[in-house]
Amino acid sequence: MHLKQDGCSKPPKGLTLIEVMIATAIVGIMCTSVLTVMYKTEQTNRFCFQYTTAVRAAHQAMEILQSEDLDTLRAQDGLTFAVLVADSVEETGGVTMDGLSGADLDALIAGGRYALVQGTVSVTDLGWGGADKAYQITVAVPTLGVTLTAVRARI
Repeated sequence: MHLKQDGCSKPPKGLTLIEVMIATAIVGIMCTSVLTVMYKTEQTNRFCFQYTTAVRAAHQAMEILQSEDLDTLRAQDGLTFAVLVADSVEETGGVTMDGLSGADLDALIAGGRYALVQGTVSVTDLGWGGADKAYQITVAVPTLGVTLTAVRARI
């Protein structure tokens, strides 16, 4: 307590060390929370972008398979295909696998910004008797949890 010469007490000037430490801790906790939310948002955005890329590739493969005649379609059972997945939306820059040489593809993947994930095609005879045949077509990119299924019939 500070006393003036006339005996009256005066309030202390400035902040005490404890007050500064408490304020710093509160600001630190708030910053940590905001940074955690930003990090989780970036992770989710990256996964959603990769998932969307895989769905588009699987959908494109499905469209190609559905346009094939049934004899050619049966021959596609067990086929694998590759999907080039960028680390984030900003990384794509219009890069596709069309026209890429093996060395170019290896360089993209070695840079760590792209990954090559494998998709599979499965064609199953549904066992319809007679002249009518039906096949279940499944296109999957298991690494990213994408599976598309369709039925193609000859009637």
